[in-house]
Amino acid sequence: MNYQRQLDELIANTAGSRPGLALHACCAPCASSVLEYLTAYFDITVIWYNANIQPKTEHDRRKIAFVEMLERYYPQVELVERGYHISEWGDCEYCQSLRIRAAAELAAERRLEYFGTTLSVSPHKNAAQINRLGFSAQEHINRIHSANISWLPSDFKKRNGYLRSIELSRTYGLYRQRYCGCIANYRGDGFSFEQ
Repeated sequence: MNYQRQLDELIANTAGSRPGLALHACCAPCASSVLEYLTAYFDITVIWYNANIQPKTEHDRRKIAFVEMLERYYPQVELVERGYHISEWGDCEYCQSLRIRAAAELAAERRLEYFGTTLSVSPHKNAAQINRLGFSAQEHINRIHSANISWLPSDFKKRNGYLRSIELSRTYGLYRQRYCGCIANYRGDGFSFEQ
């Protein structure tokens, strides 16, 4: 499945309008290239909901870097925070599902047309799994809210999205973490690989 092609078609079909998008962001580096790309087409409200990031000092460091990036480079993007509730988190797929569903709930609350996540920009994340979870959340949110909210299909690593995130991290001077944030990948020194 080519999720980038699906996104291209979706954007082409919304030409001339700026639909609302609730976008879950996992960190400043990943969000940098995704926001650069999507702000041209959508009015974006970002949801920061990342209690999977451990320890909390690392979570807070990433959040500060993210907020500073938004204020400086993407001031048109609204930020909504959902708190730090570490007891809610489980394995990787469950963690991704919770964050995607939080974006869907935000889209329903704000009556936005779309919801999505920046997670697929990482070469360590499975775009097919993320999109499967997104389409499942779309079905769930529309059923419980009698709404018509759409998942934004994505594989943001395509077209050098991940490489662009590295370039923008350097240009913007962003803190770039060395592990995904899950406790399973934390060794105490902050150096590990993403799942």
